[in-house]
Amino acid sequence: MLWGKGAEANGCVYKGWIHEHNLTAVKPGTGITVAIKKLKRGGYQGNRQLADEIHYLSQLHHPNLIKLVGYICSADNRILVYEFILKGSLDNHLFTRGHNFLDWATRVKVAIGAARAISFLHDLEIPVIHRNIKCSNILLDGDFNSKLSGFGLAIDGPSTHVSSPVIGTYEYDPPEYMTTGHLTTGSDVYGFGAVLLQIMSGHRIIDPKQPAGEYNLIDFAKPYFKP
Repeated sequence: MLWGKGAEANGCVYKGWIHEHNLTAVKPGTGITVAIKKLKRGGYQGNRQLADEIHYLSQLHHPNLIKLVGYICSADNRILVYEFILKGSLDNHLFTRGHNFLDWATRVKVAIGAARAISFLHDLEIPVIHRNIKCSNILLDGDFNSKLSGFGLAIDGPSTHVSSPVIGTYEYDPPEYMTTGHLTTGSDVYGFGAVLLQIMSGHRIIDPKQPAGEYNLIDFAKPYFKP
C-alpha cells in the first residue's frame, strides 16, 4: 500500500509500508516504512543506471549510505525500494520554503556525515567514485544523520584516473573533469566542496537571484580560499 507521491526527474517516489519479515505490503502505519521509487520507462542509459544502483547498494553498507531494501526489474516495472528517510533531502532543507531552519550545529553534523560516506567509498580496496555528489542526493533521517543516495552514476575508480563521458550535474563537476573526461576520487571531493559552500551560505551553486558577482557561488568564493 502506498501513500504520498513525490516527482523526480527520472520517476516518482512513493511512501509505503511492508512486512518486516516477508516484505509484503501491509496496512499504512504498520510494519516498516519504505520509500518506493518507480522509474520511468527508458532506454539503455536508464537501465544501466538502475543496474549500477542495485550493484553498489547491494554490496556497500555504511551508516551514512542509503539502504536498498529490494527491487523489481521487469519489462513493465522498474522499482527500487529504500529505507524511508524521514526528513528528505538536504536540498529541500536549504532551499525550499517552509522547512525548518538548520542551525549551525546541525549543518556541521550533516556535513560530517556526508564526508564519512564519501571517505568510506574512496577508502575501499577498489575505490568507488560516486560521480553525483550534490545536496539532493544527501538525505536526512529523523536525527539529521546524512544518508548518501543516488548511486546510478557510480563507477569503480583506479588509483590514477578513469576516462569517462562527462555526466552528472555540471555545477558540481570539477573543471579538469569537464575538460579532459579524466575522473578521479578528487571529483567527488570537489562536489562535496560545492555542497559545503551551500551548507555554509544557504545559496544555490547557480542562482540568478543573487547580486551581480554572486550568481556563481563557486566563482564568488574562490578569492576567499587563496593562500
